[in-house]
Amino acid sequence: MTPRDAARAVFDAALRAGDVGPLVHRVLVVGAGKASGAMAAAAEEALGDRVADGVVAVKDGHLAPTRRVRLLEAGHPVPDRRGAEAARAIRDLAST
Repeated sequence: MTPRDAARAVFDAALRAGDVGPLVHRVLVVGAGKASGAMAAAAEEALGDRVADGVVAVKDGHLAPTRRVRLLEAGHPVPDRRGAEAARAIRDLAST
């Protein structure tokens, strides 16, 4: 391998490593708030199978039909234990 070939191989590897395409093919959905359940359902409808996973904290009674995004009911406007647990679940998913 010539120095030019080696340099080209390094350059090509750098371009492949910088390709952001694969990063946006799978989407994680996170959120919180009374409208976030409906927004999660809309995101699933718009993005389809590109939604890999999700966790959304919603106000009691504001669930929506979702397939991949877990909706976790919690107290609002007064925070409660369920809200803290939902926040941890959102953090854990986002950290992946």
